Formats: sequence, C-alpha cells, structure tokens
Amino acid sequence: MAGMELSITDAAQILGISPNTVRRRLTNGLLTGNKVSGKWFITVEEPELPRAAPQHVETTESTALVQHLEALIAAQDAELSVKTEEINKLRGLIAERALKVMHAASERRWWQIWRRVKPGRGVKHLAYRLPPS
Repeated sequence: MAGMELSITDAAQILGISPNTVRRRLTNGLLTGNKVSGKWFITVEEPELPRAAPQHVETTESTALVQHLEALIAAQDAELSVKTEEINKLRGLIAERALKVMHAASERRWWQIWRRVKPGRGVKHLAYRLPPS
C-alpha cells in the first residue's frame, strides 16, 4: 500500500502531533498532501504510522520510585502525628494558663490585677502579675 490519505486532524492524531504542526510540515515539505476543494488530504506512508503502543510494563525504576514515595509519605504521616501531639499539649497548657488567669482575676479587684513594672530607663509599662505557681 503506497499510503493513506487523511485529513489534517486525522493525520495529527495518528502521528501524535498537533494540527498546526501538520500544517507547518506540509508547508516545509516534510509531509506530502493534496488540496482538494480547499481541504488538505495528507498522504501518510505505512512506515510513518505508529505501532500499537506497548502495554504498560512496570520496570524496576518505577517500582523503586513508588516505594520511595510511599516511604516519604509514611515519614510525613509520622511527623504529622508528632506535631499534632505537640499542638494538643500546647493547647492543654494554654487552657491551664487561662484557668489560672481567670482564677487570679476572680480573687482580686480588676485594678489590682495589673501592676506597674519599671524595665530599664524608668519607663513604666503595665504587666500582668500571675499568682505564684
């Protein structure tokens, strides 16, 4: 068989390129075709037709990559669980501190909760005075 005559779209699909690339190859002379009634028919030779794509065969590289990625995911999951535990501990500490503040505030009048602190150079700032732990 000398070749098949295909439209630009069909030739692009069979050759695995875009229709614009088919048009460029026609103008550059890399593909042959005939224009009939304003429509191109591209002559595609048998050797240019792609062979059936081989079925996906897992290689050792892809298997190793998948195993590596699974190990990374497992490590990230472990780190995430550790961070979640740390967050829960910190939330507990914040709740304890809030209870101490509420308890201290309930024992004193509101103006006694704050005291003046003189850090350096005689500047006065307000600071909260917590009860001794």
